[in-house]
Amino acid sequence: MTAIIFDMDGVILESEPLHDDAARDVYESHGFGKGEELDEFLNNFRGSTDVDFWSFIIEHYNLDTPLKDFLQWKEESFLKLISERTIELMDGLCNVFEEIQDKPLALASSSSYSAINAIVDGLDIRDNFNVIVSGEDVEHGKPEPDIFLLAAKKLQVEPAECFVIEDSRNGVRAANAAGMKSIGFYGSPSNKQDLSEAAVTIHHFRELTSVLSD
Repeated sequence: MTAIIFDMDGVILESEPLHDDAARDVYESHGFGKGEELDEFLNNFRGSTDVDFWSFIIEHYNLDTPLKDFLQWKEESFLKLISERTIELMDGLCNVFEEIQDKPLALASSSSYSAINAIVDGLDIRDNFNVIVSGEDVEHGKPEPDIFLLAAKKLQVEPAECFVIEDSRNGVRAANAAGMKSIGFYGSPSNKQDLSEAAVTIHHFRELTSVLSD
């Protein structure tokens, strides 16, 4: 049996710019500085949880604002952007879902359930997944393997039976640490990540079928 675990942001849809805009909005609208100050850090935290990112920002800038405030502000800003903008499946993914519908599929995202639900329901893809797991479900975010191991457990498959499709270096490292076969996905136009540690890389979902059959 081969199970497939999908990351969400940058894999299912091109949502990384929305997350970045939401983070900049939070930082600037609450008077901490120019939103662009975060740009040098955002790429380094691709695939990580908001807890990891904002904990770093609080420490780096020596802020005394509670972490929970940043998390709430970021979620509110992101959900507002999702409601205002058109979201679409990554090119070719609709065909992929049809081709692999007989396989166990999981969505494992570092995002909150509120963000996941807004995207999954907005794209009408909930029925494509047997399991959906959030970064809220695990103690340690990517690059630790916790979220992928939990997804495999919920799918009732062994980690070695799983492929993981990831667009971030942290995500690839997490998949590798879980003992799964990592597929680095370069299909997101905004992706500037180094995915060289992935077992294999693809640039479009049309390449996925051949990778899964190897």
